[in-house]
Amino acid sequence: MRSLFDVDSPLMSGLQKVFDCILVSLCWVTACLPIVTIGPSCGALYRTVCHSIRREEGSVLKTFWDTYRANLKTGVLVWLPILALYLFLLADAVILRGLMQGSPLYGVTWALMGVATVWAAYCTAYCVRFNGTPREVLWINLFLVLSHPLTALRVLVTIGVGVVLALMVPYITLFLPAVICLAIRGPMEGMFLKHMRPEDVEKLAQEA
Repeated sequence: MRSLFDVDSPLMSGLQKVFDCILVSLCWVTACLPIVTIGPSCGALYRTVCHSIRREEGSVLKTFWDTYRANLKTGVLVWLPILALYLFLLADAVILRGLMQGSPLYGVTWALMGVATVWAAYCTAYCVRFNGTPREVLWINLFLVLSHPLTALRVLVTIGVGVVLALMVPYITLFLPAVICLAIRGPMEGMFLKHMRPEDVEKLAQEA
C-alpha cells in the first residue's frame, strides 16, 4: 500500500501529470485573455506540453512563461492575420445565414474556418520549434496544411471533439487544452519531420 503512494509510483506520476495539465491549461487561459496574444499563448502551451509534461523536463510554469515571453512578438504578428481571417469568415457566415439560407457558400465558409483553425495550430507550434519571420511562418504552414490534407483533417477533428466536449462538460476545460495539445502533437511533429533535412531530424526528435 505504501508503494502505491510513493513519489515515483504510477499513481502519483499520473496524478502529477493531471495536475500539470490543469496548471498549464490555466496559464494558457490567463495568457489568452487579451485576444491578440492567443498565438504566443498556444505556442507556449505546445512547448510546455512537449517538454515539461511529456518529457518531464523543467518546471511547467517556468517553461510556459519563458516561452511565452520569448515568442510574444513573433507569435502576435503571426496570429493577427489569422485572427483577421477568422473575423472576416465569421461575419461572412452570419450574413450568409441571414440572407441566403441553405446556400452552399455557408458550408464553404465553415470549411474555410476549419482550415484556418488547423493553420493557426500549425503556425503556433512552428513558431516555438523553428526560426522564421512571421511571413515565412504563415506561408510555410499554409503549404503544410494544403499539402497534407489527411493530417490537417486529423488535427481539426481532434480540436473539434475537444471543443464539443468542453461545451458538454465545461469543467473539463481545466485540463482539456493540454490534452488536446498532447493529442495533436504526434501528427504535427510527424508532418514537420517529412519536410526537414536529414541532419536536422535528430535534433528535432530530441526537442519534441
